[in-house]
Amino acid sequence: MPYIALQLLGLRAVLSVLGMRQDGLTGDAALTAVFAVPAVSTYRYGLRASGLVSVVKAVLVVGATVAVACLVVTGLGSPADLFARANAAFSRAEGTAALVPDTSLAPAYASLAVGSALALFAFPHVLQVGFSARSGHVLRRTSVTLFGWTAMLGLFALFGIAALAAGVSPPRGRSELAVPLLVLDLAPGWAAGLILGAIVVAALVPAAVMSIGAATLFARNIYLEFVNPTATVAQVTRMARLMSLVVKVGALAFALGVRDQQAINLHLLGAVWVLQILPSIVLGLPHRTPHRVSLFSGWLLGMVVGTTLVGRGSFSSLVRLSFGPFDVQVYAGVVGLAVNLLVVALTSPLLDRLGVPRGLSGLLRPSDAAVRGDGVAK
Repeated sequence: MPYIALQLLGLRAVLSVLGMRQDGLTGDAALTAVFAVPAVSTYRYGLRASGLVSVVKAVLVVGATVAVACLVVTGLGSPADLFARANAAFSRAEGTAALVPDTSLAPAYASLAVGSALALFAFPHVLQVGFSARSGHVLRRTSVTLFGWTAMLGLFALFGIAALAAGVSPPRGRSELAVPLLVLDLAPGWAAGLILGAIVVAALVPAAVMSIGAATLFARNIYLEFVNPTATVAQVTRMARLMSLVVKVGALAFALGVRDQQAINLHLLGAVWVLQILPSIVLGLPHRTPHRVSLFSGWLLGMVVGTTLVGRGSFSSLVRLSFGPFDVQVYAGVVGLAVNLLVVALTSPLLDRLGVPRGLSGLLRPSDAAVRGDGVAK
Protein backbone atom coordinates (compact mmCIF):
# COMPACT_ATOMS: atom_id res chain seq x y z
CA MET A 1 0.00 0.00 0.00
CA PRO A 2 2.77 2.56 0.72
CA TYR A 3 4.34 1.69 -2.65
CA ILE A 4 1.09 2.38 -4.49
CA ALA A 5 0.65 5.51 -2.37
CA LEU A 6 4.00 6.72 -3.71
CA GLN A 7 2.55 6.55 -7.24
CA LEU A 8 -0.38 8.63 -6.02
CA LEU A 9 2.04 11.23 -4.67
CA GLY A 10 3.37 11.58 -8.20
CA LEU A 11 -0.18 12.20 -9.39
CA ARG A 12 -0.68 14.78 -6.67
CA ALA A 13 2.55 16.54 -7.67
CA VAL A 14 1.24 16.93 -11.23
CA LEU A 15 -2.10 18.23 -9.96
CA SER A 16 -0.27 20.69 -7.69
CA VAL A 17 1.81 22.27 -10.45
CA LEU A 18 -1.36 22.62 -12.52
CA GLY A 19 -2.77 24.86 -9.81
CA MET A 20 -4.83 22.50 -7.68
CA ARG A 21 -4.36 22.85 -3.93
CA GLN A 22 -2.74 19.74 -2.51
CA ASP A 23 -4.26 19.97 0.95
CA GLY A 24 -7.74 20.99 -0.10
CA LEU A 25 -10.91 19.00 -0.59
CA THR A 26 -10.77 19.65 -4.34
CA GLY A 27 -7.30 18.14 -4.60
CA ASP A 28 -8.29 15.06 -2.61
CA ALA A 29 -11.42 14.61 -4.73
CA ALA A 30 -9.45 14.94 -7.98
CA LEU A 31 -6.85 12.42 -6.81
CA THR A 32 -9.60 10.01 -5.81
CA ALA A 33 -11.37 10.42 -9.16
CA VAL A 34 -8.19 9.78 -11.14
CA PHE A 35 -7.33 6.70 -9.07
CA ALA A 36 -10.87 5.35 -9.48
CA VAL A 37 -10.14 4.72 -13.16
CA PRO A 38 -7.56 1.92 -12.63
CA ALA A 39 -9.55 0.65 -9.63
CA VAL A 40 -12.66 0.03 -11.73
CA SER A 41 -10.80 -1.26 -14.78
CA THR A 42 -8.67 -3.77 -12.86
CA TYR A 43 -11.69 -4.95 -10.88
CA ARG A 44 -13.55 -5.64 -14.12
CA TYR A 45 -10.78 -6.84 -16.44
CA GLY A 46 -7.87 -7.78 -14.17
CA LEU A 47 -4.36 -7.79 -15.56
CA ARG A 48 -5.58 -7.49 -19.15
CA ALA A 49 -6.53 -3.86 -18.66
CA SER A 50 -3.17 -2.96 -17.16
CA GLY A 51 -1.36 -4.97 -19.83
CA LEU A 52 -3.03 -3.10 -22.67
CA VAL A 53 -2.54 0.29 -21.06
CA SER A 54 1.11 -0.52 -20.31
CA VAL A 55 1.85 -0.55 -24.04
CA VAL A 56 0.47 2.98 -24.32
CA LYS A 57 2.31 3.91 -21.14
CA ALA A 58 5.64 2.75 -22.58
CA VAL A 59 5.18 4.87 -25.71
CA LEU A 60 4.11 7.90 -23.67
CA VAL A 61 6.92 7.64 -21.13
CA VAL A 62 9.65 7.11 -23.73
CA GLY A 63 8.28 9.99 -25.78
CA ALA A 64 8.01 12.24 -22.72
CA THR A 65 11.56 11.41 -21.60
CA VAL A 66 13.01 12.13 -25.05
CA ALA A 67 11.00 15.34 -25.28
CA VAL A 68 12.16 16.62 -21.88
CA ALA A 69 15.77 15.65 -22.69
CA CYS A 70 15.59 17.66 -25.93
CA LEU A 71 14.08 20.62 -24.09
CA VAL A 72 16.83 20.46 -21.47
CA VAL A 73 19.65 20.30 -24.04
CA THR A 74 18.24 23.10 -26.19
CA GLY A 75 17.27 25.29 -23.27
CA LEU A 76 20.09 24.72 -20.82
CA GLY A 77 23.05 23.66 -22.94
CA SER A 78 25.29 20.59 -23.03
CA PRO A 79 25.54 18.12 -20.13
CA ALA A 80 28.80 19.77 -19.05
CA ASP A 81 27.13 23.20 -18.96
CA LEU A 82 24.15 21.66 -17.21
CA PHE A 83 26.21 20.21 -14.36
CA ALA A 84 28.29 23.39 -14.05
CA ARG A 85 25.17 25.53 -13.69
CA ALA A 86 23.57 23.06 -11.28
CA ASN A 87 26.75 22.95 -9.19
CA ALA A 88 26.82 26.75 -8.98
CA ALA A 89 23.15 26.85 -7.97
CA PHE A 90 23.70 24.14 -5.37
CA SER A 91 26.68 26.02 -3.97
CA ARG A 92 24.65 29.21 -3.63
CA ALA A 93 21.75 27.41 -1.97
CA GLU A 94 23.66 25.11 0.39
CA GLY A 95 26.92 26.97 0.86
CA THR A 96 28.94 24.08 -0.57
CA ALA A 97 29.93 22.73 -3.98
CA ALA A 98 29.18 19.09 -3.20
CA LEU A 99 26.79 18.35 -6.05
CA VAL A 100 29.23 15.69 -7.29
CA PRO A 101 29.83 13.30 -4.37
CA ASP A 102 33.26 12.65 -2.96
CA THR A 103 35.03 9.47 -4.08
CA SER A 104 34.78 8.13 -0.54
CA LEU A 105 31.08 7.55 -1.22
CA ALA A 106 31.84 5.11 -4.07
CA PRO A 107 31.03 2.04 -1.89
CA ALA A 108 27.70 3.60 -0.96
CA TYR A 109 26.71 4.17 -4.58
CA ALA A 110 28.04 0.77 -5.68
CA SER A 111 26.10 -1.08 -2.97
CA LEU A 112 22.96 0.94 -3.76
CA ALA A 113 23.29 0.02 -7.44
CA VAL A 114 23.80 -3.68 -6.67
CA GLY A 115 21.02 -3.81 -4.09
CA SER A 116 18.56 -1.98 -6.32
CA ALA A 117 19.35 -4.19 -9.30
CA LEU A 118 18.85 -7.36 -7.27
CA ALA A 119 15.65 -6.11 -5.62
CA LEU A 120 14.22 -5.21 -9.02
CA PHE A 121 13.62 -8.90 -9.78
CA ALA A 122 11.84 -9.47 -6.47
CA PHE A 123 9.34 -6.61 -6.62
CA PRO A 124 5.81 -8.04 -6.83
CA HIS A 125 4.75 -6.05 -9.88
CA VAL A 126 7.77 -7.34 -11.82
CA LEU A 127 7.12 -10.93 -10.75
CA GLN A 128 3.44 -10.56 -11.57
CA VAL A 129 4.25 -9.58 -15.15
CA GLY A 130 6.79 -12.40 -15.37
CA PHE A 131 4.30 -15.02 -14.18
CA SER A 132 1.70 -13.81 -16.66
CA ALA A 133 3.99 -14.06 -19.72
CA ARG A 134 2.43 -16.29 -22.35
CA SER A 135 5.74 -17.93 -23.36
CA GLY A 136 9.38 -18.21 -22.42
CA HIS A 137 10.32 -16.04 -25.40
CA VAL A 138 8.12 -13.20 -24.14
CA LEU A 139 9.61 -13.53 -20.66
CA ARG A 140 13.18 -13.36 -21.98
CA ARG A 141 12.38 -10.37 -24.17
CA THR A 142 10.67 -8.39 -21.44
CA SER A 143 13.42 -9.24 -18.91
CA VAL A 144 16.06 -7.77 -21.20
CA THR A 145 13.87 -4.73 -21.90
CA LEU A 146 13.58 -4.19 -18.16
CA PHE A 147 17.22 -3.06 -18.01
CA GLY A 148 16.64 -0.51 -20.77
CA TRP A 149 13.57 0.75 -18.94
CA THR A 150 15.57 1.16 -15.74
CA ALA A 151 18.28 3.07 -17.62
CA MET A 152 15.63 5.42 -18.99
CA LEU A 153 14.34 6.03 -15.46
CA GLY A 154 17.89 6.92 -14.49
CA LEU A 155 17.91 9.50 -17.27
CA PHE A 156 14.59 10.84 -16.00
CA ALA A 157 16.11 11.19 -12.52
CA LEU A 158 18.81 13.46 -13.99
CA PHE A 159 16.08 15.94 -14.82
CA GLY A 160 16.23 16.89 -11.16
CA ILE A 161 19.75 18.19 -11.85
CA ALA A 162 18.34 20.05 -14.84
CA ALA A 163 15.68 21.64 -12.62
CA LEU A 164 18.42 22.84 -10.28
CA ALA A 165 20.37 24.30 -13.20
CA ALA A 166 17.26 26.01 -14.58
CA GLY A 167 16.61 27.74 -11.28
CA VAL A 168 13.40 25.84 -10.56
CA SER A 169 12.76 26.20 -6.85
CA PRO A 170 9.92 24.08 -5.45
CA PRO A 171 8.78 24.81 -1.90
CA ARG A 172 11.04 23.35 0.76
CA GLY A 173 10.15 19.76 1.45
CA ARG A 174 8.35 19.43 -1.90
CA SER A 175 11.20 18.26 -4.12
CA GLU A 176 8.82 15.95 -6.01
CA LEU A 177 7.54 19.08 -7.78
CA ALA A 178 10.93 19.83 -9.37
CA VAL A 179 10.50 17.89 -12.62
CA PRO A 180 6.85 18.92 -13.26
CA LEU A 181 7.84 22.56 -12.66
CA LEU A 182 10.79 22.11 -15.05
CA VAL A 183 8.39 20.83 -17.71
CA LEU A 184 6.14 23.87 -17.26
CA ASP A 185 9.18 26.14 -17.42
CA LEU A 186 10.70 24.74 -20.62
CA ALA A 187 7.78 23.42 -22.67
CA PRO A 188 4.91 25.27 -24.35
CA GLY A 189 1.50 24.71 -22.83
CA TRP A 190 0.29 21.97 -25.16
CA ALA A 191 3.55 20.02 -24.89
CA ALA A 192 3.64 20.41 -21.11
CA GLY A 193 0.13 18.97 -20.94
CA LEU A 194 1.13 15.91 -22.97
CA ILE A 195 4.27 15.30 -20.91
CA LEU A 196 2.50 15.69 -17.57
CA GLY A 197 -0.29 13.44 -18.83
CA ALA A 198 2.29 10.79 -19.64
CA ILE A 199 3.59 11.04 -16.07
CA VAL A 200 0.07 10.45 -14.76
CA VAL A 201 -0.41 7.33 -16.90
CA ALA A 202 3.06 6.10 -15.89
CA ALA A 203 2.05 6.33 -12.23
CA LEU A 204 -1.31 4.58 -12.64
CA VAL A 205 -0.14 1.43 -14.43
CA PRO A 206 2.35 0.09 -11.81
CA ALA A 207 -0.13 0.95 -9.07
CA ALA A 208 -2.78 -1.18 -10.78
CA VAL A 209 -0.39 -4.10 -11.40
CA MET A 210 0.89 -3.97 -7.81
CA SER A 211 -2.63 -4.14 -6.41
CA ILE A 212 -3.42 -7.13 -8.63
CA GLY A 213 -0.25 -8.87 -7.46
CA ALA A 214 -1.08 -8.31 -3.80
CA ALA A 215 -4.67 -9.48 -4.32
CA THR A 216 -3.58 -12.62 -6.15
CA LEU A 217 -1.05 -13.48 -3.46
CA PHE A 218 -3.72 -13.15 -0.79
CA ALA A 219 -6.37 -15.12 -2.71
CA ARG A 220 -4.08 -18.02 -3.65
CA ASN A 221 -1.71 -18.26 -0.68
CA ILE A 222 -3.90 -17.25 2.27
CA TYR A 223 -7.58 -17.54 1.32
CA LEU A 224 -7.26 -20.77 -0.68
CA GLU A 225 -4.55 -22.25 1.51
CA PHE A 226 -5.93 -21.57 4.99
CA VAL A 227 -9.43 -20.04 4.88
CA ASN A 228 -11.29 -22.01 2.21
CA PRO A 229 -9.22 -24.90 0.76
CA THR A 230 -12.19 -26.17 -1.28
CA ALA A 231 -12.86 -22.81 -2.95
CA THR A 232 -13.84 -22.85 -6.61
CA VAL A 233 -12.16 -20.81 -9.32
CA ALA A 234 -15.02 -18.31 -9.21
CA GLN A 235 -14.67 -17.87 -5.44
CA VAL A 236 -10.92 -17.32 -5.65
CA THR A 237 -11.41 -14.80 -8.47
CA ARG A 238 -14.08 -12.97 -6.48
CA MET A 239 -11.80 -12.80 -3.43
CA ALA A 240 -8.90 -11.49 -5.57
CA ARG A 241 -11.13 -8.76 -7.00
CA LEU A 242 -12.27 -7.75 -3.52
CA MET A 243 -8.71 -7.63 -2.17
CA SER A 244 -7.60 -5.59 -5.17
CA LEU A 245 -10.10 -2.92 -4.19
CA VAL A 246 -9.04 -3.14 -0.53
CA VAL A 247 -5.39 -2.57 -1.47
CA LYS A 248 -6.27 0.41 -3.66
CA VAL A 249 -8.47 2.00 -1.01
CA GLY A 250 -5.74 1.46 1.57
CA ALA A 251 -3.16 3.05 -0.73
CA LEU A 252 -5.44 6.03 -1.26
CA ALA A 253 -5.78 6.37 2.52
CA PHE A 254 -1.97 6.36 2.81
CA ALA A 255 -1.67 9.05 0.13
CA LEU A 256 -4.31 11.28 1.72
CA GLY A 257 -3.45 10.64 5.36
CA VAL A 258 0.35 10.65 5.62
CA ARG A 259 2.98 13.22 4.77
CA ASP A 260 4.84 12.79 1.49
CA GLN A 261 8.16 12.18 3.23
CA GLN A 262 6.63 9.40 5.31
CA ALA A 263 5.45 7.63 2.17
CA ILE A 264 8.93 7.97 0.68
CA ASN A 265 10.47 6.61 3.91
CA LEU A 266 8.16 3.61 3.81
CA HIS A 267 9.11 2.98 0.18
CA LEU A 268 12.82 3.10 1.04
CA LEU A 269 12.21 0.64 3.85
CA GLY A 270 10.11 -1.51 1.53
CA ALA A 271 13.02 -1.82 -0.89
CA VAL A 272 15.17 -3.20 1.94
CA TRP A 273 12.39 -5.68 2.79
CA VAL A 274 11.88 -6.83 -0.79
CA LEU A 275 15.59 -7.56 -1.14
CA GLN A 276 15.32 -10.12 1.67
CA ILE A 277 12.89 -12.21 -0.40
CA LEU A 278 15.50 -12.77 -3.10
CA PRO A 279 17.29 -15.78 -1.51
CA SER A 280 14.01 -17.71 -1.24
CA ILE A 281 13.30 -17.01 -4.92
CA VAL A 282 16.75 -17.71 -6.35
CA LEU A 283 17.86 -20.50 -4.02
CA GLY A 284 14.48 -22.17 -4.43
CA LEU A 285 15.12 -22.72 -8.14
CA PRO A 286 17.68 -25.60 -7.97
CA HIS A 287 16.50 -29.18 -7.57
CA ARG A 288 18.06 -29.42 -4.11
CA THR A 289 17.04 -26.26 -2.32
CA PRO A 290 18.35 -25.09 1.06
CA HIS A 291 16.37 -26.10 4.11
CA ARG A 292 13.07 -24.26 4.34
CA VAL A 293 13.71 -23.40 7.99
CA SER A 294 17.05 -21.90 6.95
CA LEU A 295 15.43 -19.78 4.25
CA PHE A 296 12.79 -18.56 6.70
CA SER A 297 15.36 -17.83 9.41
CA GLY A 298 17.59 -15.96 6.96
CA TRP A 299 14.64 -13.90 5.76
CA LEU A 300 13.60 -13.10 9.33
CA LEU A 301 17.05 -11.99 10.49
CA GLY A 302 17.61 -10.05 7.26
CA MET A 303 14.35 -8.21 7.88
CA VAL A 304 15.28 -7.43 11.49
CA VAL A 305 18.80 -6.25 10.61
CA GLY A 306 17.69 -4.16 7.61
CA THR A 307 14.78 -2.57 9.48
CA THR A 308 16.92 -1.80 12.53
CA LEU A 309 19.67 -0.19 10.47
CA VAL A 310 17.25 1.99 8.51
CA GLY A 311 15.34 2.97 11.66
CA ARG A 312 18.48 3.86 13.62
CA GLY A 313 19.69 5.97 10.70
CA SER A 314 16.52 8.12 10.67
CA PHE A 315 15.26 6.29 7.57
CA SER A 316 18.51 6.71 5.68
CA SER A 317 19.21 3.84 3.27
CA LEU A 318 22.92 3.99 4.09
CA VAL A 319 24.68 2.58 7.12
CA ARG A 320 28.27 3.23 8.20
CA LEU A 321 30.53 0.20 8.69
CA SER A 322 33.89 0.49 10.41
CA PHE A 323 36.48 -2.30 10.30
CA GLY A 324 39.82 -1.08 11.59
CA PRO A 325 41.14 1.39 9.00
CA PHE A 326 38.11 0.89 6.77
CA ASP A 327 35.21 3.27 7.32
CA VAL A 328 32.62 3.05 4.55
CA GLN A 329 28.92 3.64 3.98
CA VAL A 330 26.92 0.88 2.31
CA TYR A 331 23.29 0.16 1.48
CA ALA A 332 21.42 -1.22 4.49
CA GLY A 333 19.53 -3.69 2.27
CA VAL A 334 22.80 -5.28 1.14
CA VAL A 335 23.90 -5.69 4.77
CA GLY A 336 20.59 -7.38 5.58
CA LEU A 337 20.97 -9.60 2.50
CA ALA A 338 24.49 -10.62 3.58
CA VAL A 339 23.16 -11.62 7.01
CA ASN A 340 20.29 -13.44 5.30
CA LEU A 341 22.61 -15.52 3.09
CA LEU A 342 25.02 -16.19 5.95
CA VAL A 343 22.23 -17.64 8.08
CA VAL A 344 21.08 -19.86 5.20
CA ALA A 345 24.63 -21.08 4.54
CA LEU A 346 25.31 -21.92 8.20
CA THR A 347 21.99 -23.41 9.33
CA SER A 348 20.98 -25.54 6.34
CA PRO A 349 23.84 -28.11 6.73
CA LEU A 350 23.32 -28.07 10.51
CA LEU A 351 19.62 -28.89 10.18
CA ASP A 352 20.47 -31.71 7.77
CA ARG A 353 22.88 -33.17 10.32
CA LEU A 354 20.18 -32.97 12.98
CA GLY A 355 17.82 -34.91 10.72
CA VAL A 356 15.23 -32.17 10.35
CA PRO A 357 13.28 -32.92 7.13
CA ARG A 358 13.64 -30.38 4.36
CA GLY A 359 10.02 -30.74 3.22
CA LEU A 360 8.70 -30.91 -0.32
CA SER A 361 9.51 -28.19 -2.83
CA GLY A 362 8.11 -27.44 -6.25
CA LEU A 363 4.87 -29.35 -5.63
CA LEU A 364 1.26 -28.35 -6.19
CA ARG A 365 -1.82 -29.71 -4.55
CA PRO A 366 -4.61 -31.04 -6.79
CA SER A 367 -6.74 -28.05 -5.80
CA ASP A 368 -3.97 -25.74 -7.06
CA ALA A 369 -4.03 -27.46 -10.42
CA ALA A 370 -7.80 -27.05 -10.54
CA VAL A 371 -7.45 -23.33 -9.95
CA ARG A 372 -4.78 -23.18 -12.64
CA GLY A 373 -7.29 -24.67 -15.00
CA ASP A 374 -5.03 -27.22 -16.70
CA GLY A 375 -6.13 -30.21 -14.63
CA VAL A 376 -2.55 -31.37 -14.16
CA ALA A 377 -0.88 -31.60 -10.76
CA LYS A 378 2.88 -31.44 -10.90
